[in-house]
This record gives sequence, structure tokens and C-alpha cells, in this order.
Amino acid sequence: MTQPIDHDAVVRHIAGARFPFPDQQDWPADYRTVVNAGNPTTSIDTPDGLAYPDIVIVNDDREIREMGEVETEITSDLVGKWQAYSEAVPIDGETGVRPLFVYVPDGQEETARALLQENGISFAGVRAYRVENDGRIRIIPYVTPGAAKDHRE
Repeated sequence: MTQPIDHDAVVRHIAGARFPFPDQQDWPADYRTVVNAGNPTTSIDTPDGLAYPDIVIVNDDREIREMGEVETEITSDLVGKWQAYSEAVPIDGETGVRPLFVYVPDGQEETARALLQENGISFAGVRAYRVENDGRIRIIPYVTPGAAKDHRE
């Protein structure tokens, strides 16, 4: 059994536990993790105007390097947002994909992956999340076309 989703709590957990991972040795020293959930500060330009992705990784020059977005329900309405977010991050020279990570409720991973791939959106990973009865938030990797080292709980 799981608890109801508190979007901002999930965002804060992911930002603190995965951007970077606690044991990650190759996280660039000039990368900063910005959490927009609850207090939006870092925006991107999209065809629909300014948007505030949930998690934005910037360097000291304020250039966007990675992005994470937490969804609470997966629908085709998200395709435009995901496309704009993907295009806002540079292609990773090692992996050939854009470092956009999409986090979805447990059980909706395949729907999200299919929407991303069917619409030609470059992404580095789809992850599921679940809020356990005791309040712990669990992240479950589903697919990682980006760096394999990121494919872990």
C-alpha cells in the first residue's frame, strides 16, 4: 500500500538524493541543483512562455546542464512540455541524449517512455516513484538511455 502523492516532497527527495547521488564522484564542482517546486526561481523559455521545471541543474554561468520533472499523472498533454524541457538541455557528448529525467508514479513508466519515444523526445531516463506507507519515497529506475551509472535506486 502506498500513500497519496505530495508532489513537492517527491521533488525535494529526488533533488537531494539523485542530483547528485550521495556517493557520486564525477559530479562537476560548478553544478548547482535548483528546486523550483514550491519556490520557482529558474525558468526556461518555451513556446508557451516561461516554465519552471521541477529540478534544474545549472553551472556557475547559470547554463542549464540537466533537468528533472516529476509528474503525478501521465497523459499525452505532457508531450509539448517534455519536448520544450528536452530542448532546453544540451545533448550529452558521452551518451548522445539530452539529460532530461522524467519521474512518474509507479506503474506509469511504460506510458511515459512510449510517449517520449513516439514523439522523438530525447531523454536520459524514466523513473518511477512510490510513497511508501511509512512516508519513505522510493525511486525505481525504468529505462536509462543516458549514463548507465544513473540506473540505480
